[in-house]
Amino acid sequence: MDYILALDAGTSSVRAVAFDLDGNVLYISQRPLDFYYNAKNVLCQDPKVLVDKVLQCIDESVAQQESSPLAVAITNQRESFALLDRHGSPITPLISWQDRSTERLCEDLRDKGFESETLQRTGLPLDPYFSGSKVLAMAMDTRDPLDGSRFATVDTIICSALTGGKRFVTDPSNASRTLMFDTRSLTFSPELLELFHATSLSMPEVVSSFPMDISISGDVLPSIDGVPIAAILGDQQASLIGQSATGSRRGKITYGTGAFAMISTGASRVVPPSRGVLGTIAYSGESLGTCYALEGASFSAGSVLTWLKENAGLIENYDEIDTMGKPSFSAGSPVFIPAFDGIGSPHMVSNTQAAIFGLSHSTTRKDIVLSVVEGVVNSITELLAAMKELGGAEIETLRVDGGLTRSSLLCQLQADSIGVTLQRSQLRESTAYGAFAGASYSLGLASDLDEAARHNQVDTEFRPTVSNTQMKQRYGLWSERVKRTIAYATRP
Repeated sequence: MDYILALDAGTSSVRAVAFDLDGNVLYISQRPLDFYYNAKNVLCQDPKVLVDKVLQCIDESVAQQESSPLAVAITNQRESFALLDRHGSPITPLISWQDRSTERLCEDLRDKGFESETLQRTGLPLDPYFSGSKVLAMAMDTRDPLDGSRFATVDTIICSALTGGKRFVTDPSNASRTLMFDTRSLTFSPELLELFHATSLSMPEVVSSFPMDISISGDVLPSIDGVPIAAILGDQQASLIGQSATGSRRGKITYGTGAFAMISTGASRVVPPSRGVLGTIAYSGESLGTCYALEGASFSAGSVLTWLKENAGLIENYDEIDTMGKPSFSAGSPVFIPAFDGIGSPHMVSNTQAAIFGLSHSTTRKDIVLSVVEGVVNSITELLAAMKELGGAEIETLRVDGGLTRSSLLCQLQADSIGVTLQRSQLRESTAYGAFAGASYSLGLASDLDEAARHNQVDTEFRPTVSNTQMKQRYGLWSERVKRTIAYATRP
């Protein structure tokens, strides 16, 4: 049976998913990934372990099939990076995108006025989330010069390993997250490389998101010698493709530990005027051109429900939320601000704490649980409103996926809050599927990306069911409480 192998190198695990050509999952191999803090208290992963687990997952998945795959597709955690030597061997740990150790360094650069330059060139603010400030910190701290070292995002590390060190590449969707890549010229910016003291580094070759001139080395994986790598995509961009949401005025929300929204702007490159919403590249290919997108994140989504269950003990299991019924919020209902990990887009304030307002003697367990769900929903509503203002157009279609979409109550509240129909996908985890769809297009099995992702059908539609006035009142109250939370966190 013909199949495509999608490699999903995420933050907490690596998966190799074998899809038949109709998008059905044939087999999944998965290995966990661990974190550690190095001597400088920087959050890291081991790139050698990452590569070993990639190879293990590929070997296991291929062994379950009767033949080699038609192609391998790669999707991966973004922003994390390591430095490699000229042979492709890691000489530093993989510095995680979650590491915030360069917060002060970014603040200093912002105070010097450099953020306007990064926004104009990359669409990104000066934030530890991205690679640039961590490269600068490494250059400032190291006793050894970085000359000749190779800068490698996760896709670069994997491609280098799978090709036996012969190809040192990245695609625009990954490069656009480094804070050093000019998203207009599709090249690494000399000015930003200088800003982050990266001019002595060797940067990866930028290739199409849908290449066909990169192949697996038999010295590394004899069982799939010569198989092409037919798609390379960042994880959120792969999810956008997997959700058939790459057309203009379409988008997706992925509800995981945090919640990520991405809205396609098509060929229009939108430059955010401030740090709240991110401009990025969804993909770029020779025949498709470059598709741009706006992206934002709410840092606390699934993690808030974990707190409800594991720490607060207010629910026994996550399915219990849907049994509570749709809330009838009143003026006295509590308001929850989901800021355990800071407040994300469009505010981007990292030192806030979660807060709950309006508790009274009559407040019940149900009231608190539903206010927490409402808080997650409103954080996405606020983010989408900022995206709409930047993009200048109404959002017509929103596809949703991720673990939290098991909750029909959450999906319905989100539809009511934004006044747009939500489409819940049959595939709740669309990242690997998006990589599969990209490879299908690259192989010529589909005429465009929407056709390539056609197998991910809508499971349930959630249409707005309550008056917009009622939702606006609750959202207005919530927004005012967000401002109070930020003011408290940023007080002198």
